[in-house]
Amino acid sequence: METSESNMQTVHVEVCLENTVHRSLRTSMQHLVLDCLNTGQPKFVSGAVDLLQYPQLEDSVKSIHIDTEKECSFWEADLKVHTFQLSQEGPYEEATEDDESSTAFTSWELPNTHLVGLWESLLFDSDVKNHLLEFAATSLLFSSMNVDSNIISWNHVVLLHGPPGTGKTSLCKALAQKLSIRMGKF
Repeated sequence: METSESNMQTVHVEVCLENTVHRSLRTSMQHLVLDCLNTGQPKFVSGAVDLLQYPQLEDSVKSIHIDTEKECSFWEADLKVHTFQLSQEGPYEEATEDDESSTAFTSWELPNTHLVGLWESLLFDSDVKNHLLEFAATSLLFSSMNVDSNIISWNHVVLLHGPPGTGKTSLCKALAQKLSIRMGKF
């Protein structure tokens, strides 16, 4: 269980802003969402928030999604508010030099409207999604802080294996989308 203090439950609040909202309003939008949740959300459970109960958000917020391991009250929650806007762009594909009909790679601008809901649609027997998310977030944090790999050793690669059609590519796309929301700078 992810906690910042012994009795606090980490609650991720993912706020998808309308594309008309200017980037400079990010902090004020985070405070507005926190104020709204403080007054109208007695318990936090994972899932979408009904925006109809917050008319002050209707012009600027597309959706709010709460992600928590277990139900908790506002005073038990360590709220992490993540604001983001979705790119409308489709994938960009680069062909190989040898064969123009063969794709070398596909690139997405993240977070992307085409990948909305993919993370929630993936179901596994174990908690592999959250383990991958925590590992990748920690690895990115270590890299951004220039942690000396001689002092703290960690793998820089995640290898997913399994037969075709088991969701490896979908999991990678969903993980990239989730990381761009949680760690991205608006």
